[in-house]
Amino acid sequence: MTAASPNQSIRCHIEKINFFVPKKSVFDIKFEATPDDNTKERLVELFMNLTELDKLPSERCLEANDWHMKHALEYFIKLLKLGNLQSLMN
Repeated sequence: MTAASPNQSIRCHIEKINFFVPKKSVFDIKFEATPDDNTKERLVELFMNLTELDKLPSERCLEANDWHMKHALEYFIKLLKLGNLQSLMN
């Protein structure tokens, strides 16, 4: 059995996200103000489940996109395609 190539792994992640995130979705919610800690925690948990990232990079991705889930997922996919997920870890 051969290991999955990086492109196959990227395609698998993107397909998983596309399956769970419909084109017109509840993920396209913009907060008027910074969400409270409980809401942030729930967003991080959801992001972790969708992306398979750990907590810290998930938080960083959401923070970098003002806690806008759709934008954070798009940012994640962009970094994934560029092979630059490590930038979330530093």
